[in-house]
Amino acid sequence: MAGTAASEDGELEAVKSAGVEWVLREALLALVRAGATFEAGKLVERPDEHPQPEAA
Repeated sequence: MAGTAASEDGELEAVKSAGVEWVLREALLALVRAGATFEAGKLVERPDEHPQPEAA
């Protein structure tokens, strides 16, 4: 019976992993639809995203 428990644990981990991948894929898709740019797998911030306050 120990083999069965190990198999069930492995299946549970696979389901959890698939769920995480789905969430990540949806998040990336939303970023791309919003116009996000990626270079070498890293998100590139747009210059206007964090404007610097002007010195007085």
